[in-house]
Amino acid sequence: MLDRIAEGRLAQHRFTSDAAHELRTPLMAIQGELELARRHPATIDDGFVIRLEREALRLGERVDDLVLLSTLDERPPLQRESFDLLELVQDEAGELDVDGGPITVAADRRLVARAVRNLIANARRHATSTVTVSVVRNGDRTWVHVDDDGPGIPAELRNAVFERFARLDEARSSDRGGAGLGLAIVAGVAAAHDGGVAAGATPTRGARVSLWLPV
Repeated sequence: MLDRIAEGRLAQHRFTSDAAHELRTPLMAIQGELELARRHPATIDDGFVIRLEREALRLGERVDDLVLLSTLDERPPLQRESFDLLELVQDEAGELDVDGGPITVAADRRLVARAVRNLIANARRHATSTVTVSVVRNGDRTWVHVDDDGPGIPAELRNAVFERFARLDEARSSDRGGAGLGLAIVAGVAAAHDGGVAAGATPTRGARVSLWLPV
């Protein structure tokens, strides 16, 4: 029990440290831009406001993600409704083709839409050229599979990708790799619905990241 308490404290400390870093980075970029403008007004160019807006948006997205994760940790009551999961996935996929047939689920539509959106955004970040989406029923589970033709995920890291602030390549910039919260949110949404997540390989050796919900 003491070991579990110690592990929990360590995880909480690590999460707080990572969260502070993710919030501090865009904030420092904004402060740097403003300090430079104050000291050297002549250096202000046409991109000054654009750069500030980009960093402010990035900061806002990090805050929103952290708030959502904190809310999911509290296991709030879900706003369940019956809807066609295929239709929702098609809406989030945009121009991407979605395979599958109509499947009705009773879930929190807003949260499921956010999870699907994150799955697709993750695949687009790592794909070489192609992202495919499918919705299938397997027994008492409904799966949303999102495949990309990128480098794939090593087998030993497939569970780790759903951890908070997880990045497979620490050398990547946060602009490309994200904050490592997107798939953690997917896992949180799945858990809130008594569902689950999985990461694996596609037949073409890219990555398949999936969400399942109970039928």
